[in-house]
Amino acid sequence: MIFSKRLFGAHEDNVGLRRAVPTDLRVVNAISNELRITATLVAVTTSTLNAVLAGRPLLPHLRAYMPADPVVFPNIRRRLFDGLDIGNWNSVDSFYRMLTRAKQETTGTLSSPGSVRGQMMQRSDLAKLTELWRATADAACHALVEADAHAPPLPPEATLSAKIDILLAEVRDGHSPCVAAGIPSIPECIGIRQYPRRVANIRAALCTSTEKTRVLVADISQGGCGLARAPNLEHAVCVAIVLDTGRALNGTVKWTDGTRMGVQFSALLAPTDPLISAG
Repeated sequence: MIFSKRLFGAHEDNVGLRRAVPTDLRVVNAISNELRITATLVAVTTSTLNAVLAGRPLLPHLRAYMPADPVVFPNIRRRLFDGLDIGNWNSVDSFYRMLTRAKQETTGTLSSPGSVRGQMMQRSDLAKLTELWRATADAACHALVEADAHAPPLPPEATLSAKIDILLAEVRDGHSPCVAAGIPSIPECIGIRQYPRRVANIRAALCTSTEKTRVLVADISQGGCGLARAPNLEHAVCVAIVLDTGRALNGTVKWTDGTRMGVQFSALLAPTDPLISAG
């Protein structure tokens, strides 16, 4: 499985000459990029369900990586792009329709009386929901193949596409490759962020159960932040980032690299949170 050229760029041909990318190719690239992110989040969500079915207590994390509704592709359904016929995108269309159903079933199951406020689920309901998401992961594989057929790939995108394809195949077969240290997450090898990060440069204190260290919040998103001047902590340690304003952000350590650290928030920030808009 392979992916299309980088979005909204110029193409360099075999003799090194650069030419503009046609408008329809830009749209195809936008569809492919959107689909690639969505497929990755499907893999994480299905991974989580596979782990829950195997007895791991991860049901409260199920909504954390639920894919958002597509933005670009629906415009093909509305025939807003000249030269792009919905009839040539049957697999992508089927995938998004199946994803909509999977999300609706998930919301309905988690809100049912048997789910105990999203903390537990009836075994039969869990098995049915898991099978639906596995089928959605399989549909994502076919959708990506179809999207790739509309534009030739570049080598880096082909490599990334192959990694996503492996994830989808593993979750379809019942495995949980996107669950690390007991927490669902996007594998680092994929290199896709679920939420865009913004530069922050905010002073704060990083607090654990035993120590307190002055740090700098270098960047921030709805789902987490990157810290500078951070201490060396183990993966999955619970922390509180206390800003100089007194506001505290709770989360867990996702990675460390020298004096830099990535923290995943325990609860998503609102899209309108001042920390994000001010970043």
